[in-house]
Amino acid sequence: PDDQDKIVISDFYNAITESDCLGVYMTLKMNEIRLKTNQLISQGYVFAGKTFPLSRNVDGVYTTDPQTNILALYTSKEELTYPIVFNTIDGFNHFICPDSETIENMYLTALSTKKAHEDSGTVLFQTISTSTTKAQIDSIIDPR
Repeated sequence: PDDQDKIVISDFYNAITESDCLGVYMTLKMNEIRLKTNQLISQGYVFAGKTFPLSRNVDGVYTTDPQTNILALYTSKEELTYPIVFNTIDGFNHFICPDSETIENMYLTALSTKKAHEDSGTVLFQTISTSTTKAQIDSIIDPR
């Protein structure tokens, strides 16, 4: 570019303020929170001292199949034949579910675990969305 174009370009970039970029900072921080939430969910839920999956990695893509499966078992718990064997998240152990009450307790444990992770992320999102400076956004730490 010629000298005049260089001045115009320079003036444009020098006129950008922190508040012009605040939305970008917020999005980046929220993406960090989403990633952490997904990581926590991928660690599963603990029931009867054993960890069971809430998500599953299929060729690098995480699915919620385990959540769908436990919901399906919960909604049909009275029609199932017991006992039912559940594999742990690592596949090295199992849990023998004796009855429908246990299925219900497993479902409620899985649901509350996922909800806790998501709710804790929502609190952080709310804090980010009310920030008015990059320094405020940078000071938000995800303690989970």
